[in-house]
Amino acid sequence: MPADLAVAGDQVYALQYDGSILAISTQDHGTQVIVPPVRQVADNEIPVDLETYNLVVTTDALYWTSNATGTPTVSRAALDGTGATTLDQDALAPFDSLVATTSGVCWTGQAAITCEHGVLAPGVTSPRALLASGPTLFFASEGSLLSVPVAGGDPQTLATGLSDVRALALASDQQMLWTDGGTRTCSDGLCTSNLDASLHTLSLAAPDAGPRVITNGYASIDDGLALAGDRVFFTSEARLRSRSLSGIEVAGQETLVSHATLACAALAVAGDELYCAHDNQIDAIAY
Repeated sequence: MPADLAVAGDQVYALQYDGSILAISTQDHGTQVIVPPVRQVADNEIPVDLETYNLVVTTDALYWTSNATGTPTVSRAALDGTGATTLDQDALAPFDSLVATTSGVCWTGQAAITCEHGVLAPGVTSPRALLASGPTLFFASEGSLLSVPVAGGDPQTLATGLSDVRALALASDQQMLWTDGGTRTCSDGLCTSNLDASLHTLSLAAPDAGPRVITNGYASIDDGLALAGDRVFFTSEARLRSRSLSGIEVAGQETLVSHATLACAALAVAGDELYCAHDNQIDAIAY
């Protein structure tokens, strides 16, 4: 089962639940296994920790986090999958986010963000949803959206009162976007959605204005979030959706990109195709 996607050049790379990595040509969709699996996955096995599987591609290497061995691990290999090495391993660390910055790759731990060049934001609680832009690293922690210089320094709070930030994306006009998984009400061991999963935006040019809701009212929203030109793509309630970022201040309904049942664990844009990782396959969808 594919858990995360990354694009570099004419290749889409896919990190699988069994720990393997695939390279998919955007030209003919030819696929090869470049990192072999580290364990067998039963056909009926239900993944329970896909958020710990993350993949980043730089100009010369693959980086990924995985729990396929039973211990959360951060690894690195050449673009062809050779020379795999372990960068970090911690039985207690979730490693649920990974990003390439101007100073190397960074990943989340329980109480810090660890980078190849050192530790950022020590003491921050359960950081997740890393996103890098130039000299700045953005992340979520305990219902807040924060930023910290990649070179080091104190985190700055950009927004508070968030529920369950799943993924971040940055539009070309300095609009920060994120998906929020919403809240649940539980009683006697049974939980129901409060139908408040949503997609938000915050202007980094005027963060004091606060975040705005782009669209909401969903029972659930998935980790996949991607931008292509004027559109943002996400999945909720097992439907792949798209929303225009033009006139974002004006409320509007999103467009269903596909009427098929698609709960995308990851989304990636390559050329004029949108790649969706779901179930036991990866779909390339023209948009």
